[in-house]
Amino acid sequence: MKRTFFIASAVLALNAIAATPFEKLAGGREVLCVNGDNDHYFKAHCMAEFLPLDERWSEEGAKKYIDIVTSGGKVTHLFLCAIGQRASYDSKACDPIWLAVDEAKARGIEPDEWPVNAKKAFDNGVDPYKVWCDYARRKGGVSVWISQRMNDVHFIDKPWNIRTNKFWYDNPHLHRMPDHDRRKGGLWTNHALDYARKEVRDFQFNIFKELVDRYDADGFELDWMRFWEHLTPGKERELSHILTGFIRQCREYTREVAKKRNRPIYLSVRVPTLYKAARDFGFDPETWAKEGLVDMIAIANFYAAVDFDFDMADWVKRIKSANPDVAVLASACDNVSTYRGRVCVSVETLRGWASSVFAGNADGLYFFNAAYYPHETQKTIYSNGFGRKDCMTLSRRYVATYHDCVKDPKDEARQLPRKGDKAREIAIKAGSVENAKTVKGIVAYDADATAPEMSLNGVKGAKTAEIATGVRAYGAASKKAFVCEFPAEALKAGRNKLAVGASKCDGHLVWAEISVE
Repeated sequence: MKRTFFIASAVLALNAIAATPFEKLAGGREVLCVNGDNDHYFKAHCMAEFLPLDERWSEEGAKKYIDIVTSGGKVTHLFLCAIGQRASYDSKACDPIWLAVDEAKARGIEPDEWPVNAKKAFDNGVDPYKVWCDYARRKGGVSVWISQRMNDVHFIDKPWNIRTNKFWYDNPHLHRMPDHDRRKGGLWTNHALDYARKEVRDFQFNIFKELVDRYDADGFELDWMRFWEHLTPGKERELSHILTGFIRQCREYTREVAKKRNRPIYLSVRVPTLYKAARDFGFDPETWAKEGLVDMIAIANFYAAVDFDFDMADWVKRIKSANPDVAVLASACDNVSTYRGRVCVSVETLRGWASSVFAGNADGLYFFNAAYYPHETQKTIYSNGFGRKDCMTLSRRYVATYHDCVKDPKDEARQLPRKGDKAREIAIKAGSVENAKTVKGIVAYDADATAPEMSLNGVKGAKTAEIATGVRAYGAASKKAFVCEFPAEALKAGRNKLAVGASKCDGHLVWAEISVE
């Protein structure tokens, strides 16, 4: 009896050791993280089916948001983005977003609903982020984190924009490309703040300190994916120590505050899906893990294309070898695309993506911009979750997307579009073959086309049939779509080859996927 108890206790102890500190916050559940956005709570169309807009500016209304997200007990970590370029709270370190109300009126512009509604909450004496942190801690069941966007540059090509803060406007010499005229086009990230400049680091660190001091959250996120360029052009790898030094400074501050609060304060980051791209942008995640600077790293696409085909296993191996206590998650934004013409994620595309990252030993899932997911997809997240077993066995879709955040355009690995009148072979990664009863190849063209023959890994499919393209079901550019069914055994876990024959088509092949039911 004693020996049995000892063995059981030893197994429990080993399991406890195996779980990272980040995973332990999930209380034994599968890790499922949700990050809304820095403005979604203040917009009428976001979460409209869950929480009417006019209920959101009271403390009780803010509490309902936590109740909605945690309704099914599946969401383990909730990331609340309090600041992008401007703050959605009464910041002293940066401009509060509601300053844009008077600024817009002075320019003869109708103020946007975000600053208008954020001001309503402020005027009512309600800081939603504080309510969320405090209520979630009392209620239990979800770990709340505050997220800081480290270089948000949405719409900076406009002469004036509600989002853009005074520090950015007043200091063009601190931009990555100070001599470039932003109004003449080019990437928004050309005008991101340059962390090689001490003034920038001081500005962003003061915001970080304010967030840590203000909110009683379990952890804080440095979101390096909004946006992804942070250093002097051409010197990113050379200057990577600067970003590491900044993260080290943030870690030191959380440890200092943690002693006063008598509990840990955790730190996380988001970085691009390709390890090479992460290093090209000046990120050094292995060093961050080795030095114990972070507790979680989320491997993330940027925006346009949830990444079905990055090497999750390599990321896990690198980070766990550096520090097994660091959790490695996979992050998906709200769109799927093969080259352009984004489609919102669905339950099935998210399951396909999740099965692939679970096959690569991801410690959990992180849904970014989740408030912009379709209503039914959000309901599934909050009510049913995206457990490993479900993602590996239920209906799912694997799409030929690309890497949407890279330094070298060659690293995008875009397979589409391609001329439709020539035979093509498309590589599509599938995370699981479990419970695959029906396997179909689906392709779409941006012009009138005839049905192409298809084969999967050398196995010829049944007769190809036309299907409705639906509302952006296969990308906004799709005009004609076709499906071909294969024997279930034709599918394999890992990379598959979907061969698509020539079509009588003057346009392009713009979409390819494998659907599993």
